[in-house]
Amino acid sequence: MFDLPELPGRSASEEALLLADAFSDFIHASEKLEGSYRDLQAEVAQLGSELAARNRALEASLRENEAMRLALVEIVDSMPCGVLVLGENERVLRINPEAKRLLDLPEEQDACGDLAGIAAATSVDLRPLAALEGKSEFSFLPGSGETAAPHPEQARRWVELRARRLAGQGSGVHTILILGDVSAHKQAEQDREAGRRALALAEVAATLAHEMRNPLGSLELFLRLLEGEPARSSQWLGHLRAGLRALAGTVNNVLSFHGIGFPHMRALRLGRAIEAAAEFVRPITEQAGLLLSVRGTDLEGTVMANETALQQVLLNLVTNAVRHTGAGGGVTIALTQTDATHVLLEVSDTGLGIAPEHLRDVFRAGWSASGERSGLGLAVCQRIAAQHGTELRVASVPGHGTRFSMELPLL
Repeated sequence: MFDLPELPGRSASEEALLLADAFSDFIHASEKLEGSYRDLQAEVAQLGSELAARNRALEASLRENEAMRLALVEIVDSMPCGVLVLGENERVLRINPEAKRLLDLPEEQDACGDLAGIAAATSVDLRPLAALEGKSEFSFLPGSGETAAPHPEQARRWVELRARRLAGQGSGVHTILILGDVSAHKQAEQDREAGRRALALAEVAATLAHEMRNPLGSLELFLRLLEGEPARSSQWLGHLRAGLRALAGTVNNVLSFHGIGFPHMRALRLGRAIEAAAEFVRPITEQAGLLLSVRGTDLEGTVMANETALQQVLLNLVTNAVRHTGAGGGVTIALTQTDATHVLLEVSDTGLGIAPEHLRDVFRAGWSASGERSGLGLAVCQRIAAQHGTELRVASVPGHGTRFSMELPLL
C-alpha cells in the first residue's frame, strides 16, 4: 500500500472513492470496446465469407460467359451463311469462314480491319451495302481482287446481303451483316429464262412452218402458172401479191404475239390510214372472189395510233372474213364518227358467222373454229386494240355474217 497525496479541499477517502469510480468506468468501457471489437471481427469474417462467395460466383460467371462466348464463336464459325460483325467506324469485329469463302477472302484474313480492307482484299466494296438497312444483292467474279486474276472459266457469284443495325450499342457492336450464296438460284433463273426463250423460239418456228406451208405452195403454183400462161400474168400476179401479203401478215402475227415492247404512237389521219390499209388487203379479197367495200375514209378526224399496227388489225380481220365467207360474198370496212370525241372502226362480212358458244373464245390465243389454224390473228388484234387504249368487240349471227368493231378516241 502507498499513501495517496491529499488534494486540497478533499479528504483522502473521497479521493479514493473517485478513483475507484473512474477505474470502474474504465473497466466497463474496456469491456464494451472488447465486445465491439469481437462484433467487428465477426462482421469482417462474415463480409470476408460473403466476398469469397461472390468472388467464386463471379469467377463461375466469367467462366460461363467465356464458355458461352466460345460456343457462340463456334456457332458463328460453323454457320452455313457468312457473318460479319461490325463495330464503330465499320471496324470488322468478327468474320466467319463462310463469309471469307463467299467474298473470296484469304484464310488468314483476320477481323481487325475494316470494310475498306475487305474491299482491298476482294472485288467487293461492302461499305455502301452495309449502310442500307434490310436486304440487297450483289454479284462479282471471284478471284478478281488486287492480288489475283480471275480464272477464265470462273462463274460469277451472286450473294444476298442482309444488314441489321443494333439499337443498343453497349457491346460495341453496331451492325451485323448476313451473307448468303444465291448463285444456284440465279443460275436456275437464267436457265429457266433460256429455256423459256428456247421454247418460245420453237413455238415461233412451229407456228411459222404451219402457217406458211400452204401459202408457199400456192405461191409456187402461181409462179408455174405465170410461166406457163404469160397472157394471164395480171391475174397470176394479183394472186402472188395476195399470197405474199398474207404471208407478211402471218409473220407479223407471230412476231407481235411472241415479241415485247409497245408500238410507237403518233398523230394519224385515221381515214387516210384505213384507206391505205384497205388497198393493202384488197388483193386478198379479190383472190377469194369477194367484194371489198370501204366507207367513211373521208373522215378528217385524227387519232393517236400506230399505222402499221392498225394495218395488221385490218389484215387479220379481212383474212379471217375471207376464210369464213364464200365466193360472191362481201367484206365491208367502215369508219363512223359516233360523237365529237370518238370514231368507230368496223369490219363486217356476209359469211358463216360464229356460233354463240364460241364468241367468248375468238380472242383466245390458240383457238380456231376449224382447229387447223394457229389462232393468233384475233388475239393479236385484241392486243393491238389494248395498246391503243380500247378493245375489239365481236357480234355475229350464224349464217348471216360477223362484225368486229373498236372505238378510238379522237384528238
